[in-house]
Amino acid sequence: MSGQETEAFILKTRDSGEADRWISFFAKSGGRLAGLAKGARRSRKRFLNVFEPCNLVQVEYREKKSIVWIEACKLMDPHLGLRENAARWACGGLICELVIELVPEGEAQEPLFNLLKQSLWQLAQERYPLNTVLIFLCRLMDISGYMQSFSRCDICGRSLRDERFWRWDPVRGSLLCRQHGSADAGMISIDLGSLLLIEGIRKMPLESIWRLQFSASRRLDLVRSLVSWVSHHTGRGFASMKVIEQLEWA
Repeated sequence: MSGQETEAFILKTRDSGEADRWISFFAKSGGRLAGLAKGARRSRKRFLNVFEPCNLVQVEYREKKSIVWIEACKLMDPHLGLRENAARWACGGLICELVIELVPEGEAQEPLFNLLKQSLWQLAQERYPLNTVLIFLCRLMDISGYMQSFSRCDICGRSLRDERFWRWDPVRGSLLCRQHGSADAGMISIDLGSLLLIEGIRKMPLESIWRLQFSASRRLDLVRSLVSWVSHHTGRGFASMKVIEQLEWA
């Protein structure tokens, strides 16, 4: 691969050796990648303050012998609003973790890059960060092919608008009315309003979905349920979710 220069979001970093760092990032032109930044922990010119999760950067990288080498990185937007608020910062961390776990490595996906860009920008100023996480997660699941279309009960055919409360099994991709849906651990209890919002998130233009608002009383439960489904699918836990569970939410 020849050298690449592109916008990217920093997702995660870890130290390597005495001076290097492995950087997980999502590039506009290359998708999710992991690369080695030689001397990053000592450099005061090339890599100063750039490798923080959620940072939008301009990165130069190349691939040699199946390793991505990060040559230079310039900070474009640190999303300071995330770092000034514990709830926003935890939600930003969760978004980065979700991208790492749900998005295959090395596949350029500009719609997903645009979603991540708008999500972190919104989150940096959002009064209700859990709402932004829900919108991001529902759109991410739709882009990735995990989100089904909701219209009726998969067993009896009852129309979506005929019931106020439903049960949803994301693993099997089934939506059931209360008569046919059990209270099994894998089933998510979900109300009609939330289902209609999810349908809106799937179908509306990206720039329009941020005005949608889930009920304040339902946000944490929905985030918890959807993240649990991702954990079931990937076999991985989410450190940011543990922080979110400890915070107080209005």
